[in-house]
Amino acid sequence: VERLRRELSEVEESRDSGRKELIEAHRELRDCLQDRDAHRRESLELKRALGDVVREKEAIQASNHELRTTVKRAEFENN
Repeated sequence: VERLRRELSEVEESRDSGRKELIEAHRELRDCLQDRDAHRRESLELKRALGDVVREKEAIQASNHELRTTVKRAEFENN
């Protein structure tokens, strides 16, 4: 009977230890998922910002091209 009690106690301790490990693993997984979601949101924000910068650069290049054309035309007309 005493041996069975010891074995039962060991099994219960092992079970409790396994539960604690499972709870910790679940917490770590939840944290990883939250980090992943945060990184995904940050990535989307950066992509949007990059798109804005690209559009701004294209607009500036188009404006510069128009200005150069206007300046060349004005110089040609003045000569």
